Amino acid sequence: MFLESQDFVDHLAMSRIPDRVRNQVIEWREDAPRGAIQEFCARHGVSTSWFHAVRARAVAEGPAGLVKRSTRPHHSPTVMPEVVVAVVIATRRELVRQGKDSGPRSILDVLERSGFSPLPSRSTIARILDRVHLVKRNKHKRPKRSHTRIRSEFPNQRWQSDGLEVALTTGEIVVVVEILDDCTRYSIALHPGPAENSLVVVQAFQQAIAGYGRPVVVHTDNGTAFNQRRANKTSALDAFLSDLGVKMISGRPRHPQSQGKVERAHQTLLNFIDARRPATIEQLQQILDEYRDWFNHHRSHQSLPPRTAPADLYDTLPKIAPPGDPITPPNASRPASRPVARQERYNAIIQQRTASGGGRVRYLLHVFILGKAWHGQRITILRNDDTLDLFDSAGELITTTPWPASKAEMSLTRQIDHTPPHANSPLSPETEPSTKS
Repeated sequence: MFLESQDFVDHLAMSRIPDRVRNQVIEWREDAPRGAIQEFCARHGVSTSWFHAVRARAVAEGPAGLVKRSTRPHHSPTVMPEVVVAVVIATRRELVRQGKDSGPRSILDVLERSGFSPLPSRSTIARILDRVHLVKRNKHKRPKRSHTRIRSEFPNQRWQSDGLEVALTTGEIVVVVEILDDCTRYSIALHPGPAENSLVVVQAFQQAIAGYGRPVVVHTDNGTAFNQRRANKTSALDAFLSDLGVKMISGRPRHPQSQGKVERAHQTLLNFIDARRPATIEQLQQILDEYRDWFNHHRSHQSLPPRTAPADLYDTLPKIAPPGDPITPPNASRPASRPVARQERYNAIIQQRTASGGGRVRYLLHVFILGKAWHGQRITILRNDDTLDLFDSAGELITTTPWPASKAEMSLTRQIDHTPPHANSPLSPETEPSTKS
């Protein structure tokens, strides 16, 4: 029966007029005096049209006349057709399968390029994805309005570059050197190699410059394959670019936001590669070529004007004039910050350091810990081909450690079998007599 069905319960929950009032309307006597209907409606706050409509439904539908009908319109002009919802969801799933960007703006760009109609807005697409739980929320993501965007004025004015590790299906780890134009976000080069070393990086820039000319500035991180100026050295890439008159700069250590454009491009590239799972470097190169064509010509970049791909700007904007004369790397003319005492016949270098707090000795971006007893002691470092020998101020060998070191900070306390010179003298901090009475 209708009174026992779920529809009756749902409709009854929607009713805002008490059932006793409806019952009185249904049970209204036909011989009621004139004006009784108007008086009843005024007393209960209902209209006479509602009164007669309930009476008519009670005669036609029986007990269903007790239930207030929904006031929801039969047609809503603002509701998206089901075909639009289906196309949005299908487009989202296809973009995810291909490893491409699949947010509301990317879906809108695909639909607009395909000529789909009626075209939903970005906010409508976002509501559709949220309704079917296809939105990946990141509450820790920084709002875009809080960013201060820094962008070069002309193409080739600045290139950003970095290396990205990629795992092949065979388990081998290779590196892709990515070069990105700072002004237009154009992908200049994607060069795979077995490791992030000077040879692979220089090859990537040789190909990029041969195809697109020389930039004015190259911006990288502080990886040893890119820029070694903070270690008072000149990398192979630095020397190569300096000969071409290209200035090289690096971001702040441990601050990838300095190279934010190429770092963010890594995410898009990695998703694209993971969806195709290459097994060899040759297959990876084919995927990288496909990616560059899609990224530069068919993908609207969200940091550029609407519906603009990087190639639309890179091919039309005037390029900045290439650099002029070769540049001398800063470290080539700068004297070493730490003096070299003498050069041994077996290619060993002797340098001296003073142990700081905790007995720490710093040498070429590495820290060796000798222990608290060595604080303030003068340490002599003898660098051989594959080892470092550490001597105290009296010329006695403290310890020998492998070189280059495998860690940036290494504790050597377990290898030391003697105490510093004069450690137990009356003038040492540990045995100095107290002046208190």
